[in-house]
Amino acid sequence: MEWSYRLLEENEQRAFRAVSVFPGSFTLAGAEAVAGTGAGRAVLRLVECSLLVPPQASADGQPRYLMLETLRAYGARLLTGAGEQDSVAAALAGWALRVAEEASAGLQTAAGEVAAARRLDAEDPTMRQVLAWAIARDAAAAVRLADALGGWWRLRGRLPGQYRLLSEIAGLAEPGSDRWCAIQGWLGWAALLASDRAGALDHFTAVRDAAGDWGPSRVLADALAGRAETLLNTGRLAEGAGDSRRSLAMARELGYPAGEGAALRTLATAAFFSGDNERGVQLIRRQQLIAGAPGSIARGAAPS
Repeated sequence: MEWSYRLLEENEQRAFRAVSVFPGSFTLAGAEAVAGTGAGRAVLRLVECSLLVPPQASADGQPRYLMLETLRAYGARLLTGAGEQDSVAAALAGWALRVAEEASAGLQTAAGEVAAARRLDAEDPTMRQVLAWAIARDAAAAVRLADALGGWWRLRGRLPGQYRLLSEIAGLAEPGSDRWCAIQGWLGWAALLASDRAGALDHFTAVRDAAGDWGPSRVLADALAGRAETLLNTGRLAEGAGDSRRSLAMARELGYPAGEGAALRTLATAAFFSGDNERGVQLIRRQQLIAGAPGSIARGAAPS
């Protein structure tokens, strides 16, 4: 390995050290984010020298490179020796955060949901590593990244398993802030999906109380929908229907199709629980026809 490394030009050596920070496969854009603009040519040279596995097609449709574990360990040692580990880790965190927030926005749309989910699937090892790094080094980035990943965790059925992690991250946010409310919302959904209705109600109510004076917001609309679903599943139909209607009005005011769909689902649940099946079916049909809403909204049409 050392012999091969010493044959590289200086910029290629720097790229080799930098991309060793990736715990799994990575794209050319990722390599340039940690090794600098123009690192693409160095990456191709690393492939020629058998220091990277040639790019393979992946689920997200992008060619992805991979460094074997022994080479990654060697590169990490060189990275530390050069005193570059902190700057490269910070660059990786910034790139991962941009990817996660772009994907989070995509998950909220019909056109972007599938591609966004697949992109985060491919970047899972990197996201986990960066989140652990950010918790220890950059609290604000940890809170933003956890918020961005929440929708993907929920879509993939992983949200309940993130409850402890989200609780830790909530402690890094300023109580009552918008990011704190966002994490509390994900904690509410994690608790609800784990059948902890009392815990879910506490989290969703905390968001309602903290964000109630902000005016319309997606965080508040989602929390009201979650609170409504929780209340309905504990038999508090009138209160749950009230939160559903408030969530629906807010989502429509914001032009938020995913939020509108979630609110209509809870209103349909309220109708079914009250015995008005015809009304429930009508609401589900309206939910499934929302323009721009992600497919997960239609798939979740049935009441809980």
